[in-house]
Amino acid sequence: MGLYDYLFLRRCLQNRSDTPQARRAFYLSLDEADGKDDEALLSAWFSAHCDAAPVQRLKHYDRLFFSILSLASFLFGYLAGYALLYYDGSRPINFLWYLIVAAFLPLLSILFSAIAMLFSPKSASGFGLFHLLQALFFRFGAKALAESIDHKESRVLLRYLFVRFQRVALWFSVGIFVSLLVVVLGKDIAFVWSTTLQIDAYDFYRFVHALAAPWAWCCPDALPSQTLVEQSRYFRLGGKVSEAMLSHASLLGAWWKFLALSVLSYAIVPRVLLLLWGYVRYRRTLRHTIDNDAAMALLLEDMRHARADFETSVEGVHRRFPEAKGDIVRHATHYDLLVAGSSVEKEVIAALGIEASEQIALLQTQEMQEQSQGKRTALLVEGWDAPTAEKIDEIERIAKAVGRIDLLPIGLREESYRLDERQLRIWQRLFAKNERVRVVA
Repeated sequence: MGLYDYLFLRRCLQNRSDTPQARRAFYLSLDEADGKDDEALLSAWFSAHCDAAPVQRLKHYDRLFFSILSLASFLFGYLAGYALLYYDGSRPINFLWYLIVAAFLPLLSILFSAIAMLFSPKSASGFGLFHLLQALFFRFGAKALAESIDHKESRVLLRYLFVRFQRVALWFSVGIFVSLLVVVLGKDIAFVWSTTLQIDAYDFYRFVHALAAPWAWCCPDALPSQTLVEQSRYFRLGGKVSEAMLSHASLLGAWWKFLALSVLSYAIVPRVLLLLWGYVRYRRTLRHTIDNDAAMALLLEDMRHARADFETSVEGVHRRFPEAKGDIVRHATHYDLLVAGSSVEKEVIAALGIEASEQIALLQTQEMQEQSQGKRTALLVEGWDAPTAEKIDEIERIAKAVGRIDLLPIGLREESYRLDERQLRIWQRLFAKNERVRVVA
């Protein structure tokens, strides 16, 4: 179940007044209902009882809004990178500008985002440009949602938006990275480094080697040599390239590997890791919010445990059963073997007046078959709850393993653990064609 499904399911439940019996009947009508987890059950209920059109519109708007933002972010990154790497042959390119914009600034924003998300999910997606984009998102496509959202929902929504905005930021780094590859493939570029600061070439060499630490072990060819650092230093005085630099012009293009891996190591990979971390926190928050939502808990409780109208529920089982014929016989007072689920206690057996030489719980088919050979066997089931197709299959499997059983559906405690004739007739009808199963009262 996604965020928008959850938000609209809450509003749907607020506007409905379903009875527990109706919810239980819906649960029994599902195929393999017992094997579904909470999220699958909630999704099935939402699909069957709530208007999905508003959710689909919001999802469509969400995809459109963030697709446009991602495309704009990619184009902006590409154009920014192309402008920083623009080369007309008159003077070399100072790659420090590209390094700052393509690697250092994204890394700084990643650190701020991680710290903000760690301490405050609201500030994680609510500062600077993200705050503006968040306001635009709610202003044009989710205004009604923003006006009705409560504190619990706002926390998970902000985590969701944080993930979406990190994806947008990732596309900026991808765009600026692609611009480097395009320019390197299409032009013969001379990269240099130049700064007003009094930095020795050897100190700068140590600096770039420290930056290259993340990939030095796997891409030694991308490590700039001391000779490259010394020969690529550019002094603007005089407006001309020195003769020494011209003599080593073939070396100056080798910086592109260092730049490409810098963008990957300090912008793209950390952003992906932050994105994955944010997504895990978002899913965990959404799961925690759903698990602790009173309306969701009540819906699941009603579906799984409410006492449904018996005849209505049986109609939801996807089978056709013949009409039951003949009288319902009383159960015997003594059985060689009594098979019962873990929920059937000794008090129930005593109230029914049944004695058994041996009692076992529901076992594997092979073990049950070994223990029941030649024995008069009774199977006790919770008869007050309408049988699902899975329960019927289980009873028939047990009957096949044992050979022949007396099936005794038991009622609730306040009814002395007995069913009325109407309910017993339904159980008899379910196994009318199975000669191995005899329904007893």
